[in-house]
Amino acid sequence: MIRISALALAVTVLAACQHNGDDPVPAVLDDMSDATMQSLKSALAASLNKTGVRLADADLTQTSLVTVVPPPPGPLETRSTALPIEYRLLLAGDTCYAERSSTGERIDLPGVSCRAL
Repeated sequence: MIRISALALAVTVLAACQHNGDDPVPAVLDDMSDATMQSLKSALAASLNKTGVRLADADLTQTSLVTVVPPPPGPLETRSTALPIEYRLLLAGDTCYAERSSTGERIDLPGVSCRAL
């Protein structure tokens, strides 16, 4: 009987620890104004150690998937082996993040306002 009570208590404690009001949820941008898009691009470029990035065309007020597309091939290249980098927009509390799909790295997005999807 004591084992069952201890097990029930452990399950309850673990469940309580996993539920946090600031758990990240999928998000979309509140707007796609020039200022918002510049803030988003700047944060993603900084995380990739680049001076700038180009995003795939998408309505980020409707989808949480942000894709950084590779630069086009140069004049002496016929094709590029560079792959796009995908991020998911997340909202944790009042903070908007971009989470890199391949690594799970989270990037804070200052100046970017999101809402839960």
